[in-house]
Amino acid sequence: MSAESIFPLELDAVMEAVARLPPFPEVALQLLQSLDGADADSEQLERLIATDQILTARLLRVANSSFYGMQGRIHSIRDALVLIGYRGLRSLAIAASLSSALPGEGGQPGGFWRQGLAAGVVAQVLGRAAHLNPDVCFAAGLMHGLGRLLLARAFPAQCAVVEDWRREHDCMQHEAERAVLGLDHLEVGQLLAERWRFPAALVSAIGGHQDPVRIAQDPYAALVHVADAVVIALDVVPECDAMVPCIDEGAWRRFVASPEVLLHLLHDIDEQIESAVGLLQAP
Repeated sequence: MSAESIFPLELDAVMEAVARLPPFPEVALQLLQSLDGADADSEQLERLIATDQILTARLLRVANSSFYGMQGRIHSIRDALVLIGYRGLRSLAIAASLSSALPGEGGQPGGFWRQGLAAGVVAQVLGRAAHLNPDVCFAAGLMHGLGRLLLARAFPAQCAVVEDWRREHDCMQHEAERAVLGLDHLEVGQLLAERWRFPAALVSAIGGHQDPVRIAQDPYAALVHVADAVVIALDVVPECDAMVPCIDEGAWRRFVASPEVLLHLLHDIDEQIESAVGLLQAP
């Protein structure tokens, strides 16, 4: 913990807040643990999703959304699998399960989850072009800010001081957290990901996407580092007034050939994000 923190938050208090959270939904955990699987078993995915009625309802609502042009014609998870595909449906199911475990304000998605979805979409697009596992890319982008949501829910007074500090000093979120609390949301997010038994690639991306060492060594940490900055820079989430972070040059070269290529890749990002946001609305 930084000796200069002005409103220190003890790690023990964070651990207690993490311990008070319910376990991560078993269906979502199985989906996450299947991300690196070589074989796509559609029947197993269908059976797994069917065990969660709320998740099933959310997925069917998205499949029937205007984004897919199938209003009212998708009646089962099997129909949704045919429409969206195994990998797409699994990614959407992970997003829906995660938002249920840590809902936004009033149980509804707000700027936090919209930003996470945007980062997930950007990470998936850039990661696929770099031949990384697109499902891991989406999950890593989606969940990269988990620690920030936990801090906001468990320690609102401290987070209000952090926000004032960030605006006054025009600095990055994690820098303000370090200055005020002595720890940051990346550290907290990693603790939460470990507690929930996330795959190692996701734990590292959540905890290391602002760490130069991990960015240099871990492709998923580097990818999330770039995706987070791109989402902020493109103002994908208008209500987000965060400073655009400096992007590691090596990570940028790895995932972005040129600004023109980036804009081409992200041409349809707004529609993709809006469709995914609909998934997170409580049924």
